[in-house]
Amino acid sequence: MMSKLRVPGLLVLAAGLTVAGWLLMSTNFMIHDDEGYVLLGLKNFSEHGRLYDEVFTQYGPVPFIYYDALHRLLDWPITNLFGRTLTLVHWIVAAFAAGLIAWRLSGRYWTALFALVAVFGYLWQMTWEPPHPGGLIAMITAVGLAGAVEALWRGRTSLATLLLGLAGAGLFLTKINVGLFWICSAGAFLLLTTDHAVLRGRGAWLAAAGLAALPFLLMRPLLGEAWVLTWALMFALAGIAVCALVKTETTPVLRPRDWLTGIGGFAGLSAVVVAAILMRGTSAGGLLRGVLLDPLRHPV
Repeated sequence: MMSKLRVPGLLVLAAGLTVAGWLLMSTNFMIHDDEGYVLLGLKNFSEHGRLYDEVFTQYGPVPFIYYDALHRLLDWPITNLFGRTLTLVHWIVAAFAAGLIAWRLSGRYWTALFALVAVFGYLWQMTWEPPHPGGLIAMITAVGLAGAVEALWRGRTSLATLLLGLAGAGLFLTKINVGLFWICSAGAFLLLTTDHAVLRGRGAWLAAAGLAALPFLLMRPLLGEAWVLTWALMFALAGIAVCALVKTETTPVLRPRDWLTGIGGFAGLSAVVVAAILMRGTSAGGLLRGVLLDPLRHPV
């Protein structure tokens, strides 16, 4: 009887969360107008193209291509309703993807349900700036991980690394620092779970060393601040601990060719996005500045 109630229960939960999310989205007001800033950028790109050269943004090209495609496909004007509705969709999908991850890892329905509701509650901050790329980032992250976990559970290792590569490209070309974090995490996962003579016994050490060095490299100019140094140390120690646990509890299942599949997915989607944005009038120099150089120049 309990198993028969699970699907209807999930549908009721989805409906309830959707209503709650929409009420939160529709009744929140922020003094800073990031919602309007992002909507103007999306609208100007849709009408004129030339992202970075004439349309200012702090983000990569993926959100602009994604929102513009939906705008044209659905014939839906780029308005507050457009941005808030799609952000709500991102919010709900990210929460359910997190629930799927928890279910596959635990095999327990109630654990998955708890994870779903917890992630939905944590992502309430999406109501601050509805069309902001943060919502899309959350969905790409959760769906990419859920797909990779499902593929690994079914023994399809190449599909898992392909999904990791595709999600990495989407994140990298949405917000470069998030993409780099994803790439570092995926790299550590590959090192820990690849069955190869060269990596056997060394993969865990390489992954731990990389994760331990990461915060110090990224925050090098601010290590003089006590809180920054404390945070870097906490991250480094946590990274080492996770690698040690995974090493002792995980049987390597990936093959070296799976790396090529992931790299191919990353490179392929990146090439498609770059070609699409160049076709909309963005210059190669503008793309380089917008995606890579300008983010490096941000203060602090």
